[in-house]
Amino acid sequence: MVPAGSYSNQQVDNLNRLGSASKLSLRSPQSVVDLLRRYSNQAIPDISLLTRQQATRSSSPSRPRHLIRRRLSRDEVEQLLADYRASATTRHLADCYGIGKTTVTKLLREHHLPLRHQGLTAEQVAQAVQFYEAGKSVAQTARQLGLPINSVYDALKRAGTAMRSPHEHVSR
Repeated sequence: MVPAGSYSNQQVDNLNRLGSASKLSLRSPQSVVDLLRRYSNQAIPDISLLTRQQATRSSSPSRPRHLIRRRLSRDEVEQLLADYRASATTRHLADCYGIGKTTVTKLLREHHLPLRHQGLTAEQVAQAVQFYEAGKSVAQTARQLGLPINSVYDALKRAGTAMRSPHEHVSR
């Protein structure tokens, strides 16, 4: 047992559990110190301390919050919807309005607009096949066409292109 004193009940319980797990006797303050040294890299959870630390972190202005969704005004949302109806892509809208592509699609769904799944045009597929068969990688082909790598890869496979392994090089 850990001697009571300056420890909270929860800390005493945690120390007793650690002591019994390590088969140490925790009858003296020295044995508690030895146990704490032994498990110094393992935190002894104190819920009230963790809660205070988390509250301090979340309210700290010096720490950037990377999950902040940029709020658009009603006018901006209406303009975004109009741009989408006028055939702007979700990626283009995300770039223009400074929000994520997922946020754009969420707004479109909230306003009951059907999402367009724009694949590559026949001309883009033909160019992708030509570049890839000429020895360019999928990534190089995608970059040259200004398209996402996954879209180019999927289009090449659907077109029946024999795909190389990632480490296979083409001799020129």
